[in-house]
Amino acid sequence: MDKIKALSVAGIISTMFFAGCSIQVAPTKGDVKTVLYDEGGSISVREEEIAALAKSGTRVEIIGTCISTCTMYLSLPNTCVAPDATLGFHGATEVLFVPATPYNKLRYDRRMAAHYPPNLHKWFMTEGRDLIILWHSKTGQEVHDMDPGYVRLCSN
Repeated sequence: MDKIKALSVAGIISTMFFAGCSIQVAPTKGDVKTVLYDEGGSISVREEEIAALAKSGTRVEIIGTCISTCTMYLSLPNTCVAPDATLGFHGATEVLFVPATPYNKLRYDRRMAAHYPPNLHKWFMTEGRDLIILWHSKTGQEVHDMDPGYVRLCSN
């Protein structure tokens, strides 16, 4: 059963502060990106980061909290999730906490879902995108169990 979470006040402030920032990642072959806490951000910025990570072959280990666009890392072949990691899924907005128009929301949600394996994609498009300020919370194990052929568990 899904748990529903809300952003913390500190998280809201940090998200607002960093929403306009563009972070360029220039990893080198064999690097590991460890996700301890990531509240997401812009879909476009995350897509650029994912392209750079894919090009470099960087491994992504989601071992903590990964919310919103952070979950797009699941599209990378070198990504693994810890069984007790927390992944948060919600529908897209145009501006922080401002619902998108129905047309744009569908477009943005499809862009997010394109980074998910088949069963997670289906769940997201039918249920997972219904929340905006809150999110559906799943453990790494639950996400793995939805698509075991696509989502790897991190080995200790």
